[in-house]
Amino acid sequence: MTANEITDRLILDNQNQTNVVLSDDNYKIVKTVEATASSSYVFGIGGLSKKTLMSNAVSELTKKANLTGSQALVNVTVHIQNKIILVWNKKTVVAHGTVIEFTDK
Repeated sequence: MTANEITDRLILDNQNQTNVVLSDDNYKIVKTVEATASSSYVFGIGGLSKKTLMSNAVSELTKKANLTGSQALVNVTVHIQNKIILVWNKKTVVAHGTVIEFTDK
C-alpha cells in the first residue's frame, strides 16, 4: 500500500473582517497558534464536510489563542491535507494564526 498526501493551501475567508493599520510600530507579536480538525471517509462517504472541518479548526484556533485585552488574531490561514490509501481517505484541516497585541505609541 502506498499513501498519497495532497496538500491544498487556502486563505480563510473571514466573515467578521476588521481592518486595522499595522504599518506603524503599534503592535507586538505575542505568539503563533495552530489547531486541527480531522475526519475519515471510505469511498468518499462519511465524516464531516470540508466547510465544517474548516469551521471547527478555526473555532479551535480562536480558543487556543485565548485573546485578552487589546489582542487580535491575524494572518489566519487554513491548510487541507488529504491522506489517501486505496478507498480510505483522511482529511485534516490545519489552521494557523498569529496573536498580536496593540501597544500605545
